[in-house]
Amino acid sequence: MRLAFCLYRYSPHSGLARDMLRIGHEAVRRGHLVDVYAREWQGDRPSGIQVKLLDAPGWTNHGRAEAFARRLAEPLRRGVYDAVVGFNKMPGLDFYYAADGCFAARARRGRPRAYELTPRYRSWRRQEASVFSPGARTRIMLLSEAAGLEYRAYYATPGDRLCRLPPTLDPRHRLGPLEPERRAAIRGGLGVAAGETLLLMVGSGFRTKGVDRSIRALAALPAGRRDAVRLVVVGQGKPGWYRRLARRLGVAGRVYFAGGRDNVPDLLRAADLLLHPARQENTGSVLLEALAAGLPVLTTSNCGYAHHVRDAGAGTVVDTPFGQHELDEALRRLMEDPDREAMCVNARRHGQDEALYRMPEAVVARIENWGGGDTIGAPAFTGCVDPELAELSRNLPRLSDWLRLEGEELRRTRDRRTLRFEHGGRRYFIKAHFGVGWKEIFKNLFQLKVPVLGAGNEWLAVHLLKAMGIPTMDAVACGYGRGLANRESFIVTRELSGMISLEEYAEREQTRIGGDPALRRELLRRVATTARALHGNGINHRDFYLCHFLFTPPGPDQGPGTLHVIDLHRAQVRHRTPRRWRIKDIAGLYYSAFGVELTHRDRLRFIRAYTGGGNLRQALSDRRFWARVERRAFALKQAETRRGYADSSRAAKHLN
Repeated sequence: MRLAFCLYRYSPHSGLARDMLRIGHEAVRRGHLVDVYAREWQGDRPSGIQVKLLDAPGWTNHGRAEAFARRLAEPLRRGVYDAVVGFNKMPGLDFYYAADGCFAARARRGRPRAYELTPRYRSWRRQEASVFSPGARTRIMLLSEAAGLEYRAYYATPGDRLCRLPPTLDPRHRLGPLEPERRAAIRGGLGVAAGETLLLMVGSGFRTKGVDRSIRALAALPAGRRDAVRLVVVGQGKPGWYRRLARRLGVAGRVYFAGGRDNVPDLLRAADLLLHPARQENTGSVLLEALAAGLPVLTTSNCGYAHHVRDAGAGTVVDTPFGQHELDEALRRLMEDPDREAMCVNARRHGQDEALYRMPEAVVARIENWGGGDTIGAPAFTGCVDPELAELSRNLPRLSDWLRLEGEELRRTRDRRTLRFEHGGRRYFIKAHFGVGWKEIFKNLFQLKVPVLGAGNEWLAVHLLKAMGIPTMDAVACGYGRGLANRESFIVTRELSGMISLEEYAEREQTRIGGDPALRRELLRRVATTARALHGNGINHRDFYLCHFLFTPPGPDQGPGTLHVIDLHRAQVRHRTPRRWRIKDIAGLYYSAFGVELTHRDRLRFIRAYTGGGNLRQALSDRRFWARVERRAFALKQAETRRGYADSSRAAKHLN
């Protein structure tokens, strides 16, 4: 086969570029011809692979990317390649190596909504859609399951175009320990004195990698411990602001920016601990590199490869949403842990796993097995259907067929219909939307709210919650038509069998959750940490009541099963959750729990868990927030009594 590899720029310090070369060399080893198209190339040219540079001028990054895609279309149009493999998102690809996370998700989480009106956003979103939209032909090779969920959330990418790759770890990191003299020489070159602890960070993009978080954690160490620690940051970036932060926190002499280095494997073997508290990381290959070097790791759970650290027993993973005091405490504990040598042994043992090194073979095998240039026809409607409903989908080829699906009708309103149906021995729910109308749209806009136009909002929220590790429904199909006020759409979810709502369970157990204080405390903790995770990731539920938490009732000598969040139809996704919407969510939850007879200690436990598990004084520092939560909850209760609603969730939905 003759293959075209496409990426914007090659740098020897880029993990993506190194992955591209490893895949290219594996393809050449198997007898294929490889041409690499790039806009810029730094460093030596590879042997056996032809590099072709395309001139793509432009004033902005997105402008140069679009110019590169236009120039690339010319040689690809000649049809001399059996497959076109992209390492950046661009039109015309047969395969995409998804090392980067979802741009649309990052923009929604990290920017105000007004950013979506800018030319830069529209340009990058167009290029991403050319790869992931339901009508595209590109096959996508994922390094992270969470990234796949995010892509499906924003683009409804059909599942049969996605495949998961094994981890990407370069064999050059598969080395034994350094000789003592060599290790001492490397540490001395970084300014680390004998007896000092070397904390290492590796990666360009200092904000994304969390360099500021590491500096704050270093500054939070006890003075005696901090003076014997040195933080070394390896990677390309602008260190000015971070140096000023270190100076302000009194640790400027303890932080060293080493720039880009070619000897990262040796640096990992010479360090004592890897810090990687990233804000967002699709994979985090440096975590695997550290394990292979026998180096314990402190990282955050939103890194795609963080689970390897837990599986290996070789460090600490700080759960997200991130709390600085949690990272500070984790670093302090690791520094004082007498079993750190055992972590090194565990890390090195995990790093010897053969499965960690097979990514290039897996990519080339996918290309060979899938073939190139095959076109996937666009569906009759915009959306996607998972393979488990493929047979049903053949009988329902149009959007209108799904909207008229027969089953047990559970609820019907003017603009929405919910029913249960069976297929292949499984039960499903379908929620069909028939358009909200202009009156509802203008009412929301007048109240400065983004109107919910159909099922797409729930599809987005379900997949984002799954990407964050929050248990929720399984969405297996969606579809939507054109238009605005009259847009028709649907979403299909699997039934969560054997579960009941917290509200129903509380009523069944005579207003005391199980009558068991330990069970009550555990459920309180789970509800509070779920609320914290949602709000910390820019999501507010808007219908946040006990009836929208499902769980499996505990059996004899068993705790409660996983707590699932449901009914995400009105959930909002932003770069951060505004204070007023956090208050509304927590007040709705508190209001729906009035019949549970929560004690004062129960409420304090909830507050402590919701604010991150610090001491109670810190948890109660924002007394105005909790006072407003309580006032709003009691106002909802008074309104319910005044209006005579039969159940609290109906009253709260109306009043909110």
